Amino acid sequence: ETAPHLNMSLQQTKLPTTQSSQSVLSGTHKQKMLWAVTNALREENMGMNHELFRPCMSVLFKACQKLWLMNTAIREQEGSTSENMLALAKQFSVYTIKQINSDPTSEHMALVCTNIIRQAENNLCKTKPKQDGVRQLLSRNPLSELSCS
Repeated sequence: ETAPHLNMSLQQTKLPTTQSSQSVLSGTHKQKMLWAVTNALREENMGMNHELFRPCMSVLFKACQKLWLMNTAIREQEGSTSENMLALAKQFSVYTIKQINSDPTSEHMALVCTNIIRQAENNLCKTKPKQDGVRQLLSRNPLSELSCS
């Protein structure tokens, strides 16, 4: 494993990144993603005391984390990291809430996470990432088209 100070110096440079160069979020990015997901759910009237908050938080966090790490096009957008993470989480919050509300089983939660990732990947393949902001990049096809059957 690489020493933490080496990871930090690599992250601070503006070298081109490949999809496989990051496999986990840094501690700071993990906190920012948790903040983004929590706020996206809160905007949909799902506070931390809601009975489905934890399952929705878990699914949305895992999906957003995976998308963030897999797609340099999302990470390299203009704007702050927090803004881009919030836009990413907002894009999938309504879908996540609806799906978890309909079936909160762990099997269905895994399927919801997979569907979010597939839809986002399809959207990213259809765009020119360097010309679009993250909000437009992810909003090409609504998640309402997904089915979990």
